[in-house]
Amino acid sequence: MSRANPTLLALLLVSGCSAPRPVVPLFDSRVPLEPLLAKLKESGGDPGRILRPRASADLATLESGRRYKFVVRDGRLAIAPLPADSPSNDYVHPVLAAGEPVRTAGGIRVEHNGSSIRKAVVDQDSKAYCPTAASLDSALTVLAGLGVPADRLRVDNRPPACVDGPTAAASGPRYGELMAEVGRRFERLGRAFRANRLALAEFELGEIGEVFEEDLPKAEPPRESAGVNLAGVAQAFRETNLPELESALRSKDPAAFKAAYARAAETCNGCHRTSGHAFVEVPAEPGAAVPRLDPLR
Repeated sequence: MSRANPTLLALLLVSGCSAPRPVVPLFDSRVPLEPLLAKLKESGGDPGRILRPRASADLATLESGRRYKFVVRDGRLAIAPLPADSPSNDYVHPVLAAGEPVRTAGGIRVEHNGSSIRKAVVDQDSKAYCPTAASLDSALTVLAGLGVPADRLRVDNRPPACVDGPTAAASGPRYGELMAEVGRRFERLGRAFRANRLALAEFELGEIGEVFEEDLPKAEPPRESAGVNLAGVAQAFRETNLPELESALRSKDPAAFKAAYARAAETCNGCHRTSGHAFVEVPAEPGAAVPRLDPLR
C-alpha cells in the first residue's frame, strides 16, 4: 500500500474537503444603552453587581428555581443580580452587555441545593437582542465550561417579542392588549395572596412590572386617551404602586397588602376615568374579577 502524498492532502484541505468551522453570529442591541443606565442608577442599581461566574459553584449564589436575565459576551456569562420577576429590576440585557453585541441573551434558571446543581435551564427571551434558539448553544458551551454536567443542561424555547425590528410597527402589541394582560395578572396577584401562594403572587407582580417597563413604552398608543399622559401615569404606577405591593408581599401582612392593592386599583381607575374608559373598573378587593362584571342596577 502506497503512502499518501502530503502535498495532495494539503491541497485537499485547502480546497474545502475539511468540514468548515461553524459561524457563530453576534446580535446587536435594538435599544440605546444610555437611558437604561440612567434608569439603573436612579433605582440604586450598579453595573458592578452584575454576576460573572467563573465556576459552577458561583451559580449556586442564584436563588434556586428563579429566572435571571443573562447574556453571553466574549465567551463569558453575565447574569443580573436580581431575579427577572423582581419589581423595579433595571438590570436589563443591554446593561448586562454594556450595550455591546452578544452571542446570545435571555433567561437562566438554576435548580440547586446550595452546593450541587440539579438543572440549569436557558431561554432566548430577550426583546432587546432578539436572539435565535440556536444561539443558546453558546450559553450551553459556557455552562459546560464552568463545570455543569451536560446531562443537567436544558433549553426552554421562548421566542422573544422583539422590539425595534423591521416589522415592529406592524406587529407590536396594542396598548389595550397589554392593559388586558395587566388586569388578568392583577387579579391573579390578589387571588394568589389570598390563597397564601406568595411565590405565585411575587411572580405575577414581577410580570406586571415587566409589562410596564419593557412592553408599554413600545406599544401602539390607544386611539382615544383624552389627552392623558399615559406614559407619565404608567411611570408613576411602576415607581410607586408596584414597590408598595412588593413591600406588602414581603411583609406577609394581609392588611398592608389589601391597602396597597386598593391604592393600585384606584390608580388604575383614576387613569381609566380621565382617559374616557371609566367603564373598565378594577375592584379594590384582592381576588375579585378584573374588570368588575357585577350587574349594573
